[in-house]
Amino acid sequence: MNQTLLDEVKSFLGNNTDWQDGVWVGLERSIFGTDLDWMWVSDSKAENLNWNSSFPVDRFNNHCGKMILDKESKQIQFLDANCHDELPFVCQGPV
Repeated sequence: MNQTLLDEVKSFLGNNTDWQDGVWVGLERSIFGTDLDWMWVSDSKAENLNWNSSFPVDRFNNHCGKMILDKESKQIQFLDANCHDELPFVCQGPV
């Protein structure tokens, strides 16, 4: 995930009240076993993410990751969430 994409999502999150709970960005981890590595749906390992200080909210039941805008720091952060939560989503395709 590059800085341009982070800046675009930050702008959307800051300007849309419907997005204040965060957005799905294709971040997940396996529901099987003890492998807690976070992966992008493109099957690449998610590394060096800026996790929110509340992470993990529920390491045993939350298998999806969302992107949020931290209200205090005004920075994009990531947080684990229940995959059944209804949130908007952001997709990235080929340019």
